Amino acid sequence: MEANVGAMHLRLGASVRCDGAVVGHAVDVVVDPARLLLTHVAVENSRGVVRLVPIKLVDGPPDRPGALTLEPVRQFARMAFDEFPTAEAEADVGVQTIGWMPYLEDAQFGDYVGPFEQTISLTYDLIPKGDAELGRSSPVISAEGEDVGHVEGLLVDEGRITHVVLEQGHLWRTRDVAVPVDVVASIKTDAVAVRLTKAEIAALDGVKQHRLHF
Repeated sequence: MEANVGAMHLRLGASVRCDGAVVGHAVDVVVDPARLLLTHVAVENSRGVVRLVPIKLVDGPPDRPGALTLEPVRQFARMAFDEFPTAEAEADVGVQTIGWMPYLEDAQFGDYVGPFEQTISLTYDLIPKGDAELGRSSPVISAEGEDVGHVEGLLVDEGRITHVVLEQGHLWRTRDVAVPVDVVASIKTDAVAVRLTKAEIAALDGVKQHRLHF
């Protein structure tokens, strides 16, 4: 059975079109967790450039500036394994993707001596202060504290979040369910906690997939 929610389905990974052409795909969403509002969509183009597109540009008038006029927000850093980027005066750090980068030192005679210093490569977005960023790998945590799947997208009605869409399963055996926002306990960067048990989540309705346009 499908959820009869009458809201726009913002699906992470969906193509984004601007002025009739595909300009990238939706990789993350930025929300105001206190007011439960969708504020921005992180759109990545074919060159790997990520921009935060304000929700007000969705279905906006044709003379409104589009996604291509916005400044890139994705940041890259290399640092020690126990260091993480700090928030700025006007921005917070969004979802972080970590990759290990071993630093190798040569011996006196040119022989390899193994790892000398362990560093990480970090990719993250700068998001508006006080907002939270969710990505496709962001977990959804049940009332029992279990990871029951990950965020697939959001159902939004005029900017207000009505449901968090949860994807369960693996590969071809997946199921998307709509979790009503009134049972969401908290939304933080890279995590959503709900006040439902694993069994209650399994009984929720499924949702269709739709494209998102700018």
